[in-house]
Amino acid sequence: MTLQFIKNWLFNKELKKASFSKSGFRSGIGVYLQYKDELQIEELKKAMAQDKYKEQDIHILVFANQKEPLTNNKNAYCQKDVKWAGYPQALIIDEFLKKGFNKFYYLCPSLDQHQLFILSKVNADFKTGVYSVGIENILDLTIDTVFENPLKSYNEINQTIIKLTTKNNDAK
Repeated sequence: MTLQFIKNWLFNKELKKASFSKSGFRSGIGVYLQYKDELQIEELKKAMAQDKYKEQDIHILVFANQKEPLTNNKNAYCQKDVKWAGYPQALIIDEFLKKGFNKFYYLCPSLDQHQLFILSKVNADFKTGVYSVGIENILDLTIDTVFENPLKSYNEINQTIIKLTTKNNDAK
């Protein structure tokens, strides 16, 4: 009981302290996903390129659910970067959170406390992603279907956006 109280207190303290600017120039697309392999990231980048996003406008933050950092991906953090109280702390995360995005996609199949921390701090005009309990007040749009493959989640989200905008345009 006492340990959980201390963890929550430390987490909330970091959440308040680590505030990044909500104003400023926003461009590109931000993506947050859980690492499986490099192929999934390349497939996602190809799909985004087909959606007319330039490679330099795509910013991906990856969580590798392992103890040691990835040697082949400079945009990844690992369990070692998650502090005891549940908040993440790494240079790559700070750099990602300082950027501003037009759109942000949360494509992880589950929600952990360190992911909630990042979602609360990301600076984007429109945040969307896979639904998890506790995320509804952070994201602007969620999908209920959880896919292990982030590309499928990305495509499902975009199809939902198209359906919603088509319905709104038809109603006018």
